[in-house]
Amino acid sequence: MNSRALSTLVAAVFVLVGATFIGLRYHVRQESLEAEQDSLWRLSYKFNFGADNSGAELQIALPFDTPHCELVKEVFTPGPDLRARGPAPLVTTRTRVYTVTTRRAGKDFQVDATIDLRLSPKTASSRHSPLESLDADARARFTREEEFIPTLSESVRTVKEKAPDVSATRSETLQWLFDYCTKDIQTTKVDATDDPEVALQTGKGSPLAKVRAFVALCRAMKFPARIVTGFEIEQQRELQPRLWAEVFLKQSWIPFDPVTGYARYLPMNYLPVRRGGDSIYRAKGATEVQAQYSLTPLPPSAAFLQSEIKHPLQILDLTRLPLPMHKVMKVLLLLPLAAFIVAIMRNVVGIRTFGTFSPALLALSFIYADWVTGLLILIIVMTMGLTGRTFLERLHLLMVPRLSIILTIVVLCVVLGVSLLDYSGRTLSSQAVLLPMVILTNLIERFHVSREEDGAIYTFQLAIGTLVVAVLCYLTLRWEDVGQFILIYPEAHFFTIAAFIALGRYAGYRLTELWRFSDLAE
Repeated sequence: MNSRALSTLVAAVFVLVGATFIGLRYHVRQESLEAEQDSLWRLSYKFNFGADNSGAELQIALPFDTPHCELVKEVFTPGPDLRARGPAPLVTTRTRVYTVTTRRAGKDFQVDATIDLRLSPKTASSRHSPLESLDADARARFTREEEFIPTLSESVRTVKEKAPDVSATRSETLQWLFDYCTKDIQTTKVDATDDPEVALQTGKGSPLAKVRAFVALCRAMKFPARIVTGFEIEQQRELQPRLWAEVFLKQSWIPFDPVTGYARYLPMNYLPVRRGGDSIYRAKGATEVQAQYSLTPLPPSAAFLQSEIKHPLQILDLTRLPLPMHKVMKVLLLLPLAAFIVAIMRNVVGIRTFGTFSPALLALSFIYADWVTGLLILIIVMTMGLTGRTFLERLHLLMVPRLSIILTIVVLCVVLGVSLLDYSGRTLSSQAVLLPMVILTNLIERFHVSREEDGAIYTFQLAIGTLVVAVLCYLTLRWEDVGQFILIYPEAHFFTIAAFIALGRYAGYRLTELWRFSDLAE
């Protein structure tokens, strides 16, 4: 196997190993984050009902996924002498219904259901309601008058006449209807009426009357609208259903809650159950139906509770280190990326620099201070250091004593610069003082030697190239998102090694050579 094939194989192995490690750790980390941020809840239904001689049927609506809530598990426990079917979605509203029936008379029928839910602050786009179209039958279904949706009543007609004129857009008209129901109908709990006509006439009504009035007004203005029954997820032993409305506009059902004032986007803990109805259940032939609902929080998984137990894989988790170490570790882990930038600029672009990694180290010295402070110290140190190095040349000293003198000059200049900055109200950290010492000392020596051996013009080109590459490295080292990713997944540097191997096999022209030899090519 030749060297090129071997290099390709080694790079592929590094990529495979890096992808494997990151994939496995990403899965474990996501499970841990979900357990930490998400909450698990158990929604319980309990129904007791009777049946006459012809039997009874009970249709129980069930929750469905939302962008913030996911159904984890459902368990149904129908009592004896009950036949169950479902859950199955209804055709018009897609409400999921669990149906139980009995063929005999009695008063002791019972059915229980428990639904485990995962509530997450993150939005899952895969669970968003898709765009849809309403056919003629469905549009007629949600714009017609019903028993408690009086679209043709006098009170609805009076409000309709106050609506904006025809010049208003559909969205403006809808917003006006929502504002009217939200502000002009007060929600009352004592002796509150459920009749939407009374609520529109008196300006007072129960939450149910308020929602019914809004749906009636929307349908009267030819907006397809429906009532939605659901729950608000919070710990409640005696849970009561919540009601809001949905209006069909722009090819989707948009939620509106005139009771609380939420419009177009409901809080993440709103859980819809039945669309197109104001009750969780519907009964046919059933008597004395008693419904109880409850919500209780569930503990997180045992794996999450035991995550603090020491395990060898925790060695790769650098986020467990003390917080002051995070910035240092981020900078160290970003240095290979800065070195990769240097390699690209030297081997592919063709920009020359003082030394191989001097730009990366120079950028590192700027990380611990803001760029204005770092640039000021750099100018002071380079000016004084080069002046002192020019004077030392006349003494013909050995290299080690000469570098030591330059280091001493650098120390004095840095101390003077820090004192000057502190006097002017700017305070630096200790890292900003200690790190530049050796870097600036070597840069001063390289600059002077290059000027003596290669001339001022070539040295100036090296200085410009070093500064340009150092700026690129600085921007990389300051990249907070990349630094956080590398801190979480340090094995990502397997990809960096593979990239170095691929770059090490590069044998093409440097970009600057194409410019330098353009006259020869012509």
